[in-house]
Amino acid sequence: MHKVLTVDQGWAGMLGYSTGELDPHLDSWMQRIHPLDRDAVMEAFEAHLAAKSDAFQAEYRLADRTGGWVWVHSSGKVTSRSKAGRPLRVTGINLDISARMRRDSEMRTLYTALDQSPVAMVVTTPEPRIVYVNPAFTELSGYRFEDVVGMNPRILQSGRTNKEEYQRLWQTITQGEIWAGEFWNRRKDGALRLEQVTIAPVKDVHGAIVNYIATKEDITQRRHQERQIWKQANFDALTGLANRGYFLQSLDDALHRARRNGRLLAVLFIDLDLFKPINDTYGHEAGDQLLQRFAQRLGALLRESDILGRLGGDEFAVVIEGLDEPITREFLQEKLERTLCEPYAIVSGLSGDCKPVDVVIGTSIGLAHYPQDGETLDSLMAAADSDMYRIKAEHHCQPLLG
Repeated sequence: MHKVLTVDQGWAGMLGYSTGELDPHLDSWMQRIHPLDRDAVMEAFEAHLAAKSDAFQAEYRLADRTGGWVWVHSSGKVTSRSKAGRPLRVTGINLDISARMRRDSEMRTLYTALDQSPVAMVVTTPEPRIVYVNPAFTELSGYRFEDVVGMNPRILQSGRTNKEEYQRLWQTITQGEIWAGEFWNRRKDGALRLEQVTIAPVKDVHGAIVNYIATKEDITQRRHQERQIWKQANFDALTGLANRGYFLQSLDDALHRARRNGRLLAVLFIDLDLFKPINDTYGHEAGDQLLQRFAQRLGALLRESDILGRLGGDEFAVVIEGLDEPITREFLQEKLERTLCEPYAIVSGLSGDCKPVDVVIGTSIGLAHYPQDGETLDSLMAAADSDMYRIKAEHHCQPLLG
């Protein structure tokens, strides 16, 4: 076979030449092949010439006029052989596949990034059916790729997210927009995880949605830490009640509701009478026990909607909302003071024998109403505080040491 190469303008133009500018010898074609591709291409070409394959097929890079590289797909076949079987003519075509190879390279890069990402990722069809998950997803959920491929993502649901939230999600992403939010999902082992999720639609050149990509991050521990920090900042460590700052914030919110709804609101200031002698007699640990038991007993006497806080030391406060009429002093004596003055069991550790004792304390309860005694937070607090000191001055309940 004469090593003469005949090409058309399409083949030459693909490399930036006219037909007359290209060297017509086969060797020139071989020299244009990228060094990393040349051995494989020539091996396939020579194998076909030797009748070891039905056709020649190869994808490789050719040098163009600018010195760059054009990816081509070559397919050809020996169309004439001598009686001895020697190839006389090879006919074939070359296709420019540079765009496809760029897309393939981009996809490989994308999937490599997905596989190596520390963030869990899921790719679904529009139906939706899972077509891809990365290793971080397996670590997060416990599900391997083969466990979930072809499945509906609802297998991850915990049942703790309401239907309305899922409806908003689907309404958003089916309109081609990105949705972001939080879900409680369930791992393969049944454990619950709070996940921060972003779901983005992927569109084709015509704007039709072809896939959804979801990124998922486990924020369970982070949210737990945030709750702990919030709790430490807003609640009393000893009694678990709202601290002074959070109580005042809650009272301010309650006042806004009372103004909006036109209802009465009561504020109670409660001080333990002669708490200091008990603290001094039995020790601070016993005093802490008394404060804890008092807080528990007071909380049991109130409604769930009532706001209870510890202002500091042995001072407590209560907000009672939604009243149709003012609270009377008789009501306080009957519903609160009688029970609060019953004995408390505490353990004294001062003598080293952890002796259990019963103590009885008194309470001084100041009372103020919105709007009669004040229409602002400060005026209501001042009115309740003043009323408490008036009651304390009467010494209506003396402590009893067991």
